[in-house]
Amino acid sequence: MNLSDNPTWKSAAVADLAFILLSPSLINEDSASFILNPDKIINLLKALDQNDLSLQLHLKRKKIRKLGWYAEELMTFFFSNYPDYNLLGYNIQLFDGSTTTGEIDFILEDVQTNKIIQIELATKFYLHYSLDNSTVFIGPNANDNFDRKYHQLLNHQLQTNNPKEVRELTNNRPIDLAVPFIKGVLFYPLKKPKATANFNFISPFHNRGWYCSLAELLENNEIQELWSITKMNWLGLSDPKKISREEFKTHFTELFKEGNRAIMVLNNCNERGFIMSDEWPN
Repeated sequence: MNLSDNPTWKSAAVADLAFILLSPSLINEDSASFILNPDKIINLLKALDQNDLSLQLHLKRKKIRKLGWYAEELMTFFFSNYPDYNLLGYNIQLFDGSTTTGEIDFILEDVQTNKIIQIELATKFYLHYSLDNSTVFIGPNANDNFDRKYHQLLNHQLQTNNPKEVRELTNNRPIDLAVPFIKGVLFYPLKKPKATANFNFISPFHNRGWYCSLAELLENNEIQELWSITKMNWLGLSDPKKISREEFKTHFTELFKEGNRAIMVLNNCNERGFIMSDEWPN
């Protein structure tokens, strides 16, 4: 059975990069001036998949402990090798005197137009949750809120001015376009598979998944086997571990004891899901 969204990729790192680049955006975008050519992307990924040594060496030089950091390093490598844009800077710290006021993920120069483009990257996995007669999208840690994250990015992270740290990289040219680049999956309750997003900034074409608590899983006799995915493999779904129904309780209980609050899984229809601790989101 094919378990990957991009089953043609031999390299796990290339599969992860392909997920970021080729999966649909989580948000409605108004960024027609920022174009990533799908044919060029696929050709680059195919070549990289034949020999990913340069990508592996890039990743090996970094101390990557979080999935978000990993995604940033994958995109740093991509922008360093994609012919339509020059990567002028990344992880750019902004200061007011000695106080850090923010960070910019990527500053690019369009090779054809010479325009300066800011990219803010996020790879997000949010769960559709009903709270006080309203709906929110929250992360597995329950503190991360999609609506709040989106508006923080729109109103604070995307630059309306041109900080000196950017001007130093661009030879004093201003930012012409600031683009949110948000990829990931929105998960809906297993009992309500046709639930809707109900936020006007969320793209109707976003990737969808399902979720349930461990108690709900154990009560559901239709699910007889799952494939468990460790967090660092959430993007490209590499190295899935098959779990039979007889193992569900022990497997997920042990992972929850290790501090995990959400375990990503695939079902036999290749659909992503989350098994949540029975205490979640508290």
